[in-house]
Amino acid sequence: MGLSVDWGNIEETFIVVKLDLRWSYDDYQQAIALVLQGIRSKNHPVDVIIDVRKAMSNPPNLIGICRDAITKFSHFDTRIVVISNSLFWQTLYSTVQRMMPNMVVDICFTASVDESYTLIEEAQERRRHNHDNNNMARLN
Repeated sequence: MGLSVDWGNIEETFIVVKLDLRWSYDDYQQAIALVLQGIRSKNHPVDVIIDVRKAMSNPPNLIGICRDAITKFSHFDTRIVVISNSLFWQTLYSTVQRMMPNMVVDICFTASVDESYTLIEEAQERRRHNHDNNNMARLN
């Protein structure tokens, strides 16, 4: 498979997807099914890191793939962090986002693996803080 999917930590709070040098639409379909299965299998939000640094040959229908992924992820409280060494992926996302202005996805871009983990931790901390504040409001 041109994409690998695995849990990013033992607590299973985020998934790491890595793109190989070459990947296909079929690889995407298999990977997105695994990611969505992982997200749906938990009682807590699951975030996703997508490492595209090795990807050199992308499928010809890449815009369609991005539109499909945005549509699917828009239904979840998921932060997506894309690790990339180029602006290509950020530009692609901006293009697709303009085509789908009503689809909201929490997505960040970075060139650093360390920063990707920090961005995931920030999203999880924000959720914990919001959860704690909601619980306090119910008590008052």
